[in-house]
Amino acid sequence: MASKKELLTIEEVSEMFGYPISSLKTNFNRTAASIKKKYNIDLYKIKEGGTIYYIPLKEERALSIYDEVKDISISTESLSFEAFEFFVFLALAASNQSVYRGTRENLLKYMELPISKKNLSDLDLVLKKLEERKIIKVDRGKQIIVAYITEELETEMPIRISMLRECRKIAEDNNKQSKKISQLIQVWQAIRLCEKNQPFTYAELQKQTGLSYKQIRDVKKLLETNDIFKTNRAGSYWACLGMNVDLNAFYDNDNIVDS
Repeated sequence: MASKKELLTIEEVSEMFGYPISSLKTNFNRTAASIKKKYNIDLYKIKEGGTIYYIPLKEERALSIYDEVKDISISTESLSFEAFEFFVFLALAASNQSVYRGTRENLLKYMELPISKKNLSDLDLVLKKLEERKIIKVDRGKQIIVAYITEELETEMPIRISMLRECRKIAEDNNKQSKKISQLIQVWQAIRLCEKNQPFTYAELQKQTGLSYKQIRDVKKLLETNDIFKTNRAGSYWACLGMNVDLNAFYDNDNIVDS
């Protein structure tokens, strides 16, 4: 069960949000309002033998992105991110209130990726690239990072957690590397968008995802083999057929229950 609040020292609050201790001591209300505006996080203080600060927790972040229960909302623009960029973006979107707070190592654990020098280096590079493009904002402490998606990129397209789990299973069953999970989701979502204006071409899927023709072809084959959807070719165009489209590809059915 999620705890009702997270207790913090003034030093932890200062490191987490990047505000000087003096501001918290002498002008708490103004500083708390600034934190609320910047991070959409409420901060309070109580006195129990000394001043203790706390953040009420509406829900705890799951240990793994695949164990989350809420839907993820992303932007159509994010489909064209490189595989690891896209997965980091999903992890931030899946976190409570779309704000990740923790160590870089724990962020890799959350994405179920091995903690290695290469993965930590790749994560740092991706966070920097996304930040430079003003897609996310990151505040860095000595150990803790606070990273969150800019508001305009987090509400356009819903993704169910069960979809992520299904893509992970497909990748694992076919002995694919973890980056294939991102590609599966990207193509799946692109077909979801293209389905509204059928028929569609590979070029349209490439435009949506930024993936190569070969990558899309291979991923599309995996999705079809696993009964996510079926397509029919008519010349150079493709049409998405019925059977499992609503149930598996589009999640528009209100009666769906996540496994």
